[in-house]
Amino acid sequence: MEKQKIYLKLKQIMFYDVDEILKRYAAGEREFLNADICDSELEGVDLSGINLSGANLSRANLSGVHFSSADLTGAVLRLANLTNANFTNAVLEEVSLSYKPPIFCNTIMPDGSIRTDTPSK
Repeated sequence: MEKQKIYLKLKQIMFYDVDEILKRYAAGEREFLNADICDSELEGVDLSGINLSGANLSRANLSGVHFSSADLTGAVLRLANLTNANFTNAVLEEVSLSYKPPIFCNTIMPDGSIRTDTPSK
């Protein structure tokens, strides 16, 4: 009997300090794949064109953040504050929005529509 080899590809999680990301972004870097920056305070920051694919942004304050043309494929946004965030032309495929959804209030979505969710009681 031939043994099957099972390969498990684990997602490499990158732990970043928010200040480090902002410094590297300002220097022109845009790739922050699988970044774990949950509970971060990024209010009002312009992160246009950033690639945060697979990032964990749970409980982050992203109020007023500009994510225009950003790639957040597969990002986790559980309980993130997206009030007045701008996602114009951003990629939000496979983003985790269901369990403990983020807060949408005057949030500009990739298609230009504005989303405001009424909190459930």
